[in-house]
Amino acid sequence: MNILKKHILYLFTLFVLVFLCSVKTENAFAQPSININSFSYNSSLRQNVLLKYSKIDNIDRFTFDFPPESKISYDIKSDGQNTKIIFSRIFRLEMLNLTSFPQYSQITQRKISSRQLEVTFPLPLVSSIEHLNSVILDLSSEAKIDDNKTQKITPLQISSLSFSWNTPVALAVFKREKYLWIVFNQYQQVDTDELIKDAGNIVKDILQLPHNTATILRLEAADELYSEVRKEGLLWVIDLYNKKTERSIIPIHIATDTTFPGKPSIVVSLPHTGDIFSFLDPEVGDLLMAVTSSDPGHALLAGYKYPDFEFLPSSQGIAINSDDFGINVIRNASGFLLQTTQHPLNITPDIELMKQRSIREAGKTGINIIQDLKVPIIKKNFAESEQYLRDQVALVSESEKNNLRIELARFYLSYGLGSNAMGVLRKISDFYTAQKEDIPPRIKSLLGVASFLMKRYSQAFEYFNSPELALNSDIIFWSNLSNFDNEKDFASQILMNISFFNTYPVAVRKHLFIRAMEYAIKKNNDNLIQKLLTLMDELPKTSDFEAALNYYEAEKIRIQGYIKSALPQYKNVAMSSSNYFSALARYRIADFNSRLADIKQNKNIFELERLKFAWGEK
Repeated sequence: MNILKKHILYLFTLFVLVFLCSVKTENAFAQPSININSFSYNSSLRQNVLLKYSKIDNIDRFTFDFPPESKISYDIKSDGQNTKIIFSRIFRLEMLNLTSFPQYSQITQRKISSRQLEVTFPLPLVSSIEHLNSVILDLSSEAKIDDNKTQKITPLQISSLSFSWNTPVALAVFKREKYLWIVFNQYQQVDTDELIKDAGNIVKDILQLPHNTATILRLEAADELYSEVRKEGLLWVIDLYNKKTERSIIPIHIATDTTFPGKPSIVVSLPHTGDIFSFLDPEVGDLLMAVTSSDPGHALLAGYKYPDFEFLPSSQGIAINSDDFGINVIRNASGFLLQTTQHPLNITPDIELMKQRSIREAGKTGINIIQDLKVPIIKKNFAESEQYLRDQVALVSESEKNNLRIELARFYLSYGLGSNAMGVLRKISDFYTAQKEDIPPRIKSLLGVASFLMKRYSQAFEYFNSPELALNSDIIFWSNLSNFDNEKDFASQILMNISFFNTYPVAVRKHLFIRAMEYAIKKNNDNLIQKLLTLMDELPKTSDFEAALNYYEAEKIRIQGYIKSALPQYKNVAMSSSNYFSALARYRIADFNSRLADIKQNKNIFELERLKFAWGEK
């Protein structure tokens, strides 16, 4: 009897254990938060997938990063509350920064079959994109979605059109409404039927417009149509996409020249500007102008509208739309000027500031250097303000420190103190590095400004040249001022962007003017030096800035060829209290004396040796 009881007790215990195991296994896929250990499988057969979270404006972005060469197959369903992505295979998820998402606990994953994994997010879908080995979901509670319908998810399609030539040609590619225009500056008859086949389902129709000297093609999009241009020798390749993607482009710089009020003009910097063609849009009947370029990648993705005409979005070259036939395009060394022939352009003198503000507000990065460099409103003197901000950083929790560190860095930058700001910004960047997160674009822009103020221009250029900052209007001019190693002539841009200088605090403005002056001296441009001196003379004077003005005045005289006349000015600067400009002036004096036969060389050698230690240990 005892043996029978033992057997019954053993079987009951076994039954309970089996039941508990089955319940645990069943619940593993329904827990409210993602658990990378939820699945039991041979990890050597399936590679892990990284799920990353980031916040961009009002968008919550979730990125699935698959291993290289992975075949990604999935389906997306979204209603007014949730978004589900169903993958056609099972894998293990690894998370990066996912706990930063406020509704992290509501993200669920479950295996809905032996080959399907479903991940659910508690927000409706705004957009999705597949890029290389990543699937990106942009979600937002502000998305307007019909609760009764599932969103239509269009998979990314890519096709390429190749145009082979036996001679170098220039090209313009631009977009207007549902049409993409392709304009070559030489003529050839194109097999449009073959092009339609190459374009696949992205393009509905292709029309070649008659022209004697140009090849003009108009592509009609089936739905959405975006492009990117490549060049391989004499072969031009235009990649077509049915979704917006990250594209490798070089932004075209457009500025307004109001130097002559009666005849303002638009200045466009477009390298290797080719032929310019005017033709009528058969759909509307107004005038289109295409400015071709033989240098690939120079684009104007956003376009821009003026009262008299409009720059259309382009992925190569420039396109202009106007109902005024009196548009005049004048080519120059760096691109072209645009004017009207019948009347002056309707342009306000503040157009550059207004344009920058408009582009900045429409930009995706949300970077606003002008705003960041304004002095924080603290009704205290410098020392008290600095101590107040430092105390605030020390008092808050670790998670809040970075926000206040940014305010402290802004404070230093507004006073032109790059090295002080750099120390604070490095603490912020070290925090993101330790978290294995990308440094935010705003921090990169501030690091660029700090490097610029410290005269570390190559380092500043690297920060400003980050892909996420490349299209920001605030950044472009800073990037140009940091990158004088190339032989591009920025003299006209500097003069046309003087209003840009005036938007910054005085301490920052002085740094910008000094950098522009260094450029003018490098180019031996005495005319630009004089114009900058006139503008700099309006700024508040300090002993150091006064020495700078006197030194640059001497430099202008030297460049004009009057070295002896410049010598007294250099000697005045050499006696000043400015370590930096005093040393530069002493070098010019030593260099000048070394050319005179009656001055002993050992005296100049001694002076040059002393200049090595002009700043001492600091």
